[in-house]
Amino acid sequence: MVMSRAKRKASSNEPQMQTPSSSQRKKSPGEIPPTIAAEADQHGIATRVEDTDSAPNTPSSSSGRPRNVRFCNENANEVRIIPSVKTTLPFAEQMAKERQAEAEEAQRLQLEEETSAEDFVEGNTIPKCGKIVIGRQYISIDRFVRSDNCKYHFLTHAHVDHIGNLNKSWKSPIYCSELTAKILPIIMGKKAPSSTFLRPLKVGESHMIEPNLFVTVLDAHHCLGSVMFLFEGASIPGGSVLCTGDFRADSEMLARFENDPSFMKLAEVSISKIYLDNTYLDYREANFPEREESAKMLLSKMEGLHDCSVLFPVFKLGREEMLEKVSEHLSEPISTSSQRLAIRKVCGSKRGEFYDEDTTARIRTSLRGAKNVFAALKKMPEPAVTIDISLRGEYSEILKDNLVTIPYSDHSSREEIFAFLSRLRFGEVVPTSAPMELSTAEELMKLSKAVIPSTTPFPRADDVQTIMEERTVELGQTEEVVATPSGLTSPRLNFDFSSLKPVDTSVFRSQGVDLLQYCCVVDLARKFALDSSRSGEYEVNFYDEHGNILG
Repeated sequence: MVMSRAKRKASSNEPQMQTPSSSQRKKSPGEIPPTIAAEADQHGIATRVEDTDSAPNTPSSSSGRPRNVRFCNENANEVRIIPSVKTTLPFAEQMAKERQAEAEEAQRLQLEEETSAEDFVEGNTIPKCGKIVIGRQYISIDRFVRSDNCKYHFLTHAHVDHIGNLNKSWKSPIYCSELTAKILPIIMGKKAPSSTFLRPLKVGESHMIEPNLFVTVLDAHHCLGSVMFLFEGASIPGGSVLCTGDFRADSEMLARFENDPSFMKLAEVSISKIYLDNTYLDYREANFPEREESAKMLLSKMEGLHDCSVLFPVFKLGREEMLEKVSEHLSEPISTSSQRLAIRKVCGSKRGEFYDEDTTARIRTSLRGAKNVFAALKKMPEPAVTIDISLRGEYSEILKDNLVTIPYSDHSSREEIFAFLSRLRFGEVVPTSAPMELSTAEELMKLSKAVIPSTTPFPRADDVQTIMEERTVELGQTEEVVATPSGLTSPRLNFDFSSLKPVDTSVFRSQGVDLLQYCCVVDLARKFALDSSRSGEYEVNFYDEHGNILG
């Protein structure tokens, strides 16, 4: 952890002298009492400014001593300059040590959570991404670890393997699709986080999360409410990022590149990195049946099972459309769980006929898993047939007889992944489901369309130059600093928020705008101008917890 100290370059050769302590010097008129300054320390003082010039309405120093002031974040929307009464280093040391201890503990917990045998792979493979975090403690996707300190959390869909660690004690906003916001409380029940923390986003549209951070939400064709996220804006390190979540790039999705504005936009954006669902990228078969083909196979099988009890093992979420087609085709009700009935209700589905745990129904569902399947079969009249709608084949050994398997997938096949990527411009592919062979990664990279300048209306990090409107700063007054993107102006505020940063970066907020969003240049000699009426500029130096200058 580091602290920031800003020093203004003097316009003359007048030597600077050490500032006497608060107990040695006389109190200047208008100086803020130590009690108030001490209270300011509690709000996170991060910067001290030494200024050899005199500011308007500021008591001048006949001895030529530098005027000491500090930036203090009084609230989220303003930066005040107040007189300094003591060094901020002890405060920064204490905060740095506390945060370092917190970071070490968080790292330990994270390693325990994410380290598994499958993460250790040979040198000729790319390990799967155990977590998706964009930037430094900035955006987290499908990962809910309170100790990660990420500013934003996104959820692609409500399947159990994507909501791990999420519970009712969660107190941060969660951005997801409108359907997922309705489904999540049903799936999680009493363990669900409060709905007040859910931030539903409309599918097919782009949303501004904050200045210089935009997200486009696209239908992932995986399950009800599932979406892909395209992150854009100057705040995204390296450029735009696409997170597919779990997705099925079937013919229906691929057709959207021709008629859906959100997918047409996706095809034109230059994407720096794609976090890719590669669940079946290396599956033994390169092609899967389309969902419609799987449905036809299922209905054909059901025609020969009129005299049998039928059991469908399903997850809490998924296969809804297949079951609806069975009920409609046979004009017969299906017994299912109260959770799935509740999901049908919030999604407005009216197809088919379904009842809650009807023991008289011939066709029923159960949760997947051998234990659940055997328990359900015991309650059903013989003969009973189990129909597995999947590619898993997990019941072939335990249910050798009376088992029907319908090939079906909610994940993309190899050919579908290739077809999807061939429509995009991208610079890197990161697997999220399984390790990827280097040869496969090289093959995927060849699919990218020629990179052209992005047509997105949102500024890319490497396109943004920042100009700051300079105003005179008077002691005790609020400085209004406005940063605006410009393609013609060199940056005057350079600060890499993903690298070294002050103890409290909130001092860089002004008028509700976080100036760090406009800082894209990695340079330890960061400089910014606050006052054009006087010569010189402020130079930001970085210190470790021992007070040593870094860089």
